[in-house]
Order: sequence, then structure tokens, then C-alpha cells
Amino acid sequence: MSRRFVPVDRRILEQNIKARYHAGDIGTEDALHLFDELLQCAGSSSIRAINYLVTTVGRDSPALGVSLFNRVASANVAPNSMTYTILVDCCCRAGRLDLGFAAMGHIIKMGFAADAIVTFSHLLKAICAEKKTSYAMDIVLRIMPMFNCVPDNFSYNILFKGLCNERRSQEALELIHMMVQHGGSCQPNVVSYNTVVDGMLKEGEVDKAYTLFSEMLRQGISPDVVTCTSIISGMCKVHAMDKAEEVLQQMLDRRILPDAATYNCLIHGYYLLGHCEKVDRIFKEMSRNGVQPNIVTYNIQIIFARAEGAQKLGKYLIL
Repeated sequence: MSRRFVPVDRRILEQNIKARYHAGDIGTEDALHLFDELLQCAGSSSIRAINYLVTTVGRDSPALGVSLFNRVASANVAPNSMTYTILVDCCCRAGRLDLGFAAMGHIIKMGFAADAIVTFSHLLKAICAEKKTSYAMDIVLRIMPMFNCVPDNFSYNILFKGLCNERRSQEALELIHMMVQHGGSCQPNVVSYNTVVDGMLKEGEVDKAYTLFSEMLRQGISPDVVTCTSIISGMCKVHAMDKAEEVLQQMLDRRILPDAATYNCLIHGYYLLGHCEKVDRIFKEMSRNGVQPNIVTYNIQIIFARAEGAQKLGKYLIL
């Protein structure tokens, strides 16, 4: 079988584009000039280099990225699945969700749907951004499996974020439970739990958030500093300082180093309760763990120092 001949100039140009793209050495203007140059001599092997250029342009100008795709389609260079993924992303970020769905239709028609998990993700993010998370759920739970495109953690995490942004954290919780009970290969991860815990706390569902945190530990999902700090913050807001301290101890036991934000929650909580001796203990613990107070820490101190000073001055004036 004879090997297809690729002109030396074109091959060098394609290799140059690839090297510069991976080195982060192509700006939008350069990409446009290179695109014009490549398209004049492009062949079937040029689609990878074209994808690099369209991606670069689309980052700064999604609408211009869509325009470049149209030029590719009319230049007899067959787009591949990655080209369509880039197109869907550009359409969604340009606010043209309708064109994104049209491009997705081409992907399905060409038989790329099973490998189009990233493409679906672009659509899901855009749909959730428009507060249409119920539709995004239908895509993940029904449409994607229909085309043998198995949703992954990233797909579900987009749903969790969308539901919580719409103050539907209870539905997000039910979705987590559904994933766990299904027992499939796609299970909630630390990002999933962090998102839903944060959503519940924002809706004032502190007890449910703490329960979900406990479930997370039972499932063997190791929390991170974001998870623990969110829970500690929620506990401090309802003055459940014993539970907040319990989570702090769990962090230390798991060798998850608390940061300034973690300690700020505890400092603020104890100040609100007037437990200044416990505030001193937290400051000493911060120092032992090598955590430096930040501007928020000092602002909390200043606010409560002023409040305490005003209270003392008020008593003095009354006397």
C-alpha cells in the first residue's frame, strides 16, 4: 500500500503550529495568520493543526472561532470529533446555544456521540448557566446513555453545581444517593460532595450538610480543606462549636492542614459567643501549625475589639 505524499512545506507548517501551540507561543493574531496560510495548502492531515488554531482563536473570540470552523468546512478538510467539540464550546461561550445543539446533532449523525463526553459537558455547562438544570439532567440521565456516551464525574458535578445554584440542593442530594445506590463505576467524588455540602449550607440546611459530610466519610471519600472549612463555617454560624471542633480534629487526624480560612471561622464563632479565652487558644494553635493570620483574621479582631471598647465606654458613660 503506497504511503500518501504530504508536501514538505505543509508538513513543516503543521509541525511548527503543533510545537508553538504546546509551548503556548501562539496568540490570536498569529493563529489567524497561520490559519490563512495553512488553509491554502491544507490536506486531510491538517485537521489537527487546524484544531490547535481554532482553539487558540476561540479562547479570545468564540464567535470568530465559529467563523473559522465554517471556513474549514468549505475548504474540503473533513472536521473530526475534536473540531466539533471546539465548535460546540465556541457556540456555547458565544451565547449561541442553538448552534451548539446543531453542532451536537452533526456529532451524533457522524457517529461520534459515544466519545463525545467533553462535547456534552460544554453543552451541560451552558444549559445550567441559563438556569435550565432540569434539561441538563435529562441529557445526562437519558440522552447520553441513549447514544452509549457514559456520563462521568465531571458531567454529574456540572449538574450538582447547577442544582445548587438554583437552590435545589435537596435534589442534588437525591442524585448523589442515586449514584451511590446504583453502584456503578461513576461514583460521587470529593468535588461532588463539596458542591452539595456548600449548596446546603447556603440554603441554611446545616444539619443535612453535616449528615452528608458524615456519609462522605463512610463512603471512604477523603475530604479536603474546602469540605472541612465549609462544614466548620456552617457549624460556627449556628453556634455548634463542639461539632466545629470535632471536624477540626478530624482534619488533623487525617493530616489535612487547616488554613487561615478554617481558623477564621472558629475565631469568628467564638468571638460571637464571647469566648475570648478560646479565641486565644485558636490563635496559639494556628501558630503551632504554621498558619499565618491573614487580613480577614485581623479584621475580625478589629471589629470585635471596637465592639468591646464601645461596650466598655457605654458602661462608663452610664456610670
